[in-house]
Amino acid sequence: MFLGKNVAATELAALRLSPRCLIVGILIIVTSFSIICGSVLLNMRHAAWELARQSSENLASTLDADIARNIELYDLSLRAVAANMTLPEINDVSPSVRHLILFDHAATAKHFGPLKVFDAAGNLMLNASSLEPAPDRALDRDYFQAHRINAALGLFIGRPVASDTGELSIYLSRRISLLDGTFGGIVAGSIRLSYFHDLFRRVKGEPEDTLTLIDKDGTVVMRSPFDMAMIGRNLRDAPGIDRVLTEESGWLKAAGVADGIPRQFVWRDGGQPLVMLVGKSLSSIYGPWNSDALRIVLAMAVLALLAIGAALLLAHEMRMRNVVEAQLARQAATDGLTGLSNRRRFDEVLQQEWRRATRGRVPLALLMIDADHFKAFNDMFGHQAGDRALVGIASAVASEVRRSGDLVARYGGEEFAAILLGVDAAEAAALGERIRLGIEKLALEGTHCTASIGVASIVPTANGDAADLVAAADAALYEAKARGRNQCCVAPTPNPLNRAA
Repeated sequence: MFLGKNVAATELAALRLSPRCLIVGILIIVTSFSIICGSVLLNMRHAAWELARQSSENLASTLDADIARNIELYDLSLRAVAANMTLPEINDVSPSVRHLILFDHAATAKHFGPLKVFDAAGNLMLNASSLEPAPDRALDRDYFQAHRINAALGLFIGRPVASDTGELSIYLSRRISLLDGTFGGIVAGSIRLSYFHDLFRRVKGEPEDTLTLIDKDGTVVMRSPFDMAMIGRNLRDAPGIDRVLTEESGWLKAAGVADGIPRQFVWRDGGQPLVMLVGKSLSSIYGPWNSDALRIVLAMAVLALLAIGAALLLAHEMRMRNVVEAQLARQAATDGLTGLSNRRRFDEVLQQEWRRATRGRVPLALLMIDADHFKAFNDMFGHQAGDRALVGIASAVASEVRRSGDLVARYGGEEFAAILLGVDAAEAAALGERIRLGIEKLALEGTHCTASIGVASIVPTANGDAADLVAAADAALYEAKARGRNQCCVAPTPNPLNRAA
């Protein structure tokens, strides 16, 4: 009411907005950087997964190719013996010549066992390592029964079993089909598991990484790290094993059957009866990423806290500055004695309200209030009493001018003014009379104080000026003093056209 409440509130709100915008801006920046950082970290995590997958694929392909090459080499010897056994004249030659024909080109290597030929009854007929082999019988063995039952089986790789020397081996076998297609026995050989053990040992990996070789039935042939309990174990019930046994290559994430450690499993099936499965633990895949991510997150958290802390500190300083500036602004627009608006603020608001009334074509009223015989009162009772009188008059005027958009100001000395938007002359005069009576009731220093009031109201026009309103109210004030003071006079409605003319 004293300072033009709507204008002052708007200005203060604008001042308070800056610290808030600063904090919101910093939060947006910190959030944006956090999102970007999170996106980068996720990309890094995905890249770590893909790098591990590609490395495992390359390793699986390399191991699968080495194993497939040796199995194919050994299988060629099995094929040759099986084919030669069907020659009609093979039984007509001497044992030494027959042995030379069948086994002269058979593959030999450190980890390959000797080829053996069993007849249709499962009895050992020939052994590549001896012209006079010791008796042996394969009737109850899985590879013999498999070929006897299934004529189209092709190469069969059995489960790991102990060989003649006591070493764990896998048996590879092929069916011997006679010329009429009937079952004529099998030719079988073995590959020691030490071959796979030596092959896997050359691979350098993390302690929790695994290499597993399984057959198409899901049986574990070899595993690194070596675990005897896993050799020969069937994994048919393991999650995702159906994909491993049916798809040529791929990957999946699952827990290890033996230890429950979560791993990325990548497999490669080169077309042989064995599938190479490479397992890489998630801890080894994400270990470096976890360290980098932790450092980055901690750094981002520290920077975010510093930025937010600096923003809060700066916002606090800005609020304090705004408060001081608002106080200075109020002081610059306020009369220090009465708390009313000062003359400077009065002139600003009068121009604003004049323009507003012009646009809205509504009346604008002005009350000029002057304390009667104030100089004599001041000389008689002193300046402090005079100040108390001015404060009392200001309070009496302000108590009657209650609308938030109105302005009460100390115009100068013992003179006060009130600007009233949308108030005609009659309403302004009634208000002025209430103010006069309120001042008259003041008891100051054992005496009563009175005031003379000039009232003017005008509907502004574009060619008018606020000075017309001031002049009219001032003239009415002098008229009230001329009539004997302690009264309210209303000026005739001024005509701005006359002033323009």
